[in-house]
Amino acid sequence: MSDAMQSSGAADAASLPNGDTFTTEVGELLFSLQALLIREVQGDASGVPVARLAGLGETHLPTPVASAAPSQFEVVAPTVTSSGPDEAFSPQVTVFPETAPVAVQPAEPEPALFDPSTGAPNLNGLRKDIERQGSRISAGLVSLDINPLAEIRATHGDLSAEAVLRAIVEAVPFALRSQDQVYRTGLDELTLCVPEAGLSDAAVMSLRLQMAVKDVLARRELPAVILSIRPYQQVAA
Repeated sequence: MSDAMQSSGAADAASLPNGDTFTTEVGELLFSLQALLIREVQGDASGVPVARLAGLGETHLPTPVASAAPSQFEVVAPTVTSSGPDEAFSPQVTVFPETAPVAVQPAEPEPALFDPSTGAPNLNGLRKDIERQGSRISAGLVSLDINPLAEIRATHGDLSAEAVLRAIVEAVPFALRSQDQVYRTGLDELTLCVPEAGLSDAAVMSLRLQMAVKDVLARRELPAVILSIRPYQQVAA
C-alpha cells in the first residue's frame, strides 16, 4: 500500500473510546443498521414495519402473516337467526295487559238518627231502639197529637211550627219520667215511649206535659196548642 492510500485510510479512520478504530464504511453500515432498528420499532405511517437492506437502497414491505387466533379485543357480531332469508328480524316484546282499576263503591252513609230541628230522635232512631230493646219499647209507644199545629204552619210559617215542636221536646224531660222518651216521627207528629205505662197512665202524663208546654209557649210568645194521646198505629220496623 502506498503512502497516499495509507494517509487517506488514516484520515477516514476514527478513534473509538477504548482506542480501537473503524473506517468510514464501517461507520455508515452501523448507522444504517441503527436506522433500520428504529424504523422497525416505530413502523411507517400505515403501521407496517419497513425493512431496509443496507447497501441496496431498496425498501421491502414484509408480507403480513394472518394470526391463527383472534385478538382478545376482537368484536364478534351477534348472530341473528331468522326462519327465512327474506324475513326481517323482529325482536319479540312481551306486552303485559293493563290491569283495569277496581271500582271502589263508596260506603253508604249511615242514616240520621236525630231530627236537626228539635234534637229529638227521629223515626230511624225509633227503629234502632226497637231493634235493640224489642217489645219493651214497642209496647209503650203512644202518638202525641198537636192541634192545631198544621194550621199554625200554614198561617205563621214553618219557623213558628218548628218552634212549637221544639218547646214540646224540651218540656218532656221535666214533665215525664226519666225513662220516657219523645221521638219525632212525622212532620207534625211526635211519638212518646212510656214503657210499662197503660193508657190511663199515659193520659195523666199527657196532662202534665200539657201544663208544662203551655207555660213554655207563653214565655216564648208562641201560639198555644192542645196535646192529646192515642195508640200508636204505625208499625216501626
